[in-house]
Amino acid sequence: MRKRLFTGLCGVVLLLTCSTVPADAAKDPNRVTTMNKIGDWFATVGKDDTEKRRILLERRKSRQERRVFKAHQKQQKRIQKQMRSQQRQIMETVDKKRMPHGRGGIDARE
Repeated sequence: MRKRLFTGLCGVVLLLTCSTVPADAAKDPNRVTTMNKIGDWFATVGKDDTEKRRILLERRKSRQERRVFKAHQKQQKRIQKQMRSQQRQIMETVDKKRMPHGRGGIDARE
């Protein structure tokens, strides 16, 4: 019973400390999350100060590059979606001009 209680308590604490990042922080490529801090700590345990600094700089640079790359991909997808939407609107406009009475290609003047 104590093990389950302890495990549940640890799970609750873990979920509370690793909560979602606020929207403003999600846009910042230099943010430092709790999970990043934990990973950095494990990566630098037992290392001397110069090696710790080198490892931390590499990890931060890597995270920042990934965030910038993902943001770029997201922006590209958004642009493509806008282009498809605009193309669809143009095609609908052209179709309406070809078929003024909306009869699917049958001209009402016949």
